[in-house]
Amino acid sequence: MANPVENGLARRRISRLVGNLLRILSWGFLVLSVAAQNPVDQANPPKPRNSSAKAQNPEPLHSFLALPPDPPPEVVERGKRLYTASCAFCHGASATGGESGPNLVRSVIVLHDKGTGTAIGPILLAGRSEKGMPKFPLTPYQIQDLAAFLLSRQNAAADRSTYHVGFTLSGDAARGKQFFESHCAACHGPVDTLRNVVQTKEPAQVQDLFLMPTGVKRQATVTIPSGESFAGELVQLDDFVVTIRDKSGLARSWTLGDPQRVKVEVSDPLQGHRDLLPKYSDLDIHDVLAYLETLK
Repeated sequence: MANPVENGLARRRISRLVGNLLRILSWGFLVLSVAAQNPVDQANPPKPRNSSAKAQNPEPLHSFLALPPDPPPEVVERGKRLYTASCAFCHGASATGGESGPNLVRSVIVLHDKGTGTAIGPILLAGRSEKGMPKFPLTPYQIQDLAAFLLSRQNAAADRSTYHVGFTLSGDAARGKQFFESHCAACHGPVDTLRNVVQTKEPAQVQDLFLMPTGVKRQATVTIPSGESFAGELVQLDDFVVTIRDKSGLARSWTLGDPQRVKVEVSDPLQGHRDLLPKYSDLDIHDVLAYLETLK
């Protein structure tokens, strides 16, 4: 006859075994249910949310400026929405500062963060009560998204190729005309000729034209002891050699030494502009530019 104690132990063991099997089966059904609701596309697996892990390859300009790669656009967009909801009120819509919050684009802490969230995360979670900044109960993923948005703003600010130069004409055109007639008209002649030059140029280009013109080479005439002369574009002139290039493109050189043997006369069409540079005042520059803009 079986021992009642042994029978009780056997029943308890069987009961525990059945319970464990039921729990295993229930977890299996739960995993299958979640997988069915969120199928994984093997051809297109989900991207990790770590913005630094999937950052785009740096462009040549980023490499030249030593900028971190731009985060993926979808990560930046998530961070932008989070920033707008939580940060823009104090730090401004573009993160360049507001009435009560500093400029985050120039923030040293944000610069050191480089889009990782490691530097700004502790500050976001702890807050800065002494500066009126509350705590933000953000998840690690949200902090990474926010850091990615701030990195995109910093990269955009550092990319000077996207900047547009704006000119506000503050000079007096009448005074500019007087200056032009006194210092420039003798060489430039009729105003109509100059009008054709400035017609299609932006104000910044017009200013460069009269301050630092380029494209016109110095000319030189070399006279040798026989009295024969050669003229052309000046290529080189120092204490030892003079070289010119004539209209045919032929380069000629002469050794210098005795001034009685080889004489050199240099003509610089832009000499008048060079002479004016130390004479201009800021007011003169603004006035001349204002006058030249009236010729368009």
